[in-house]
Amino acid sequence: MNSASFFQIKYRQTLDTCVLASYGVACFPFTGTPVLDYFTAYCRNYNQDATHPERSYENHFHAECRKPGMSGYKILKCLHDGSAEAVFEKARNAVSLEHVDWAQTDAAAIELKLKNPDCLLLLFLNGGTPPNFNRLEWHSIVVGHDGQSLFYFDTGPGAPIKGPSQLKDFGRLGDAFIVSKKV
Repeated sequence: MNSASFFQIKYRQTLDTCVLASYGVACFPFTGTPVLDYFTAYCRNYNQDATHPERSYENHFHAECRKPGMSGYKILKCLHDGSAEAVFEKARNAVSLEHVDWAQTDAAAIELKLKNPDCLLLLFLNGGTPPNFNRLEWHSIVVGHDGQSLFYFDTGPGAPIKGPSQLKDFGRLGDAFIVSKKV
């Protein structure tokens, strides 16, 4: 994946909205959909006020995440697989989300998958931060491989950043999805 394809993204996170924002970033090279459109669609999907879509998302999403057995990436997967909102349908038709439950234990296999130019990793970090990573320890990012090395897109600064040499250097890896272009 060429990291230059992310320079067209015009989004910078200002609230606690990294899960949906990073999903929008991961879908962008395959759909061209602006990240903010996902927040508006989320609000419509859950009948939330879309006047300030990021704020409405943040309040609703975190209340949903606090429910027993729920997580942010579970909510995201439900939206991707089942929302009737046009942006989620477009994303669903463009990419697949493959849940990765072995991110921490088999990072080398994921790194190998990331060498495919039509593949990214949507990754939730459960603590620990790599160099130049100035966000919260609990954070969702997008990781890619440009053919030579890893890079990541952090929605905080809103830009692709040359990454550490291996996934394990990001700290404690949490939930993850391999995001792959559908053929």
